[in-house]
Amino acid sequence: CMIPLVLGCKQVVLVGDHQQLGPVIMNKKAARAGLTQSLFERLVVLGNRPIRLQVQYRMHPCLSEFPSNMFYEGTL
Repeated sequence: CMIPLVLGCKQVVLVGDHQQLGPVIMNKKAARAGLTQSLFERLVVLGNRPIRLQVQYRMHPCLSEFPSNMFYEGTL
């Protein structure tokens, strides 16, 4: 996904969830270089506005209530 970004594309669609488990970095040099933060999270921190899906089909609504309230301000 980096090639279009490097070549200066005008629009790009990335799909992911910066609130889920991020990169697992075992190397200290890589950690110091900031690789513990995902590309998706970096883009959000820089002010790019993510668009959240309105409906999830991964689990029953009763099960999704806890993570929705705990991590997503009740928006799942």
